[in-house]
Amino acid sequence: MTVTRSRVAAVVVVLVGLAACGSDSKTKNLSTGDVTDLPSGNADGTAFTGTYVIADSSIDGCDCRQGPCSGWHASSGHQILVKQDNGALSMDEKDSFGAEPCRGGIDKNGKFWCGYSYRANDLSLLGLWEGTGVATKSFDVTSNLTVAGTIDGQYYDCDVQGHFRAPYVGP
Repeated sequence: MTVTRSRVAAVVVVLVGLAACGSDSKTKNLSTGDVTDLPSGNADGTAFTGTYVIADSSIDGCDCRQGPCSGWHASSGHQILVKQDNGALSMDEKDSFGAEPCRGGIDKNGKFWCGYSYRANDLSLLGLWEGTGVATKSFDVTSNLTVAGTIDGQYYDCDVQGHFRAPYVGP
């Protein structure tokens, strides 16, 4: 499979809108340990389970060690299928191309965290979503992404931070 910017944009949801290059203290250089085996939270039940759609998104920072930040854009309209099992949380972006769901935890107060990774050929994506949710209302997400690999013939090694809001649209 050839990886293109549009395919990568699908897996990284709104985050890979690499809008401005240069050092930005908001970004995080993620490691596999930052995004895997994240703990569950202290929430009870399944109240957050449902479908949410990204309505608003922005890029808050980009730091590329190699490759330009230009040419990428934040996006909206992607569905996120959320599954809550007490304190365990899974957020699966429906339009992704084989990436594992974002897995982590959620607390009773709606604070959540989840991580994911994707590897194909020489491309590596590590993602961390954190924020707050209101059951059957919306999620407010800060998303960090570390990208390393070739996309459309250009090698990238970048950290990106973005934000998106995803309102609830149904079960």
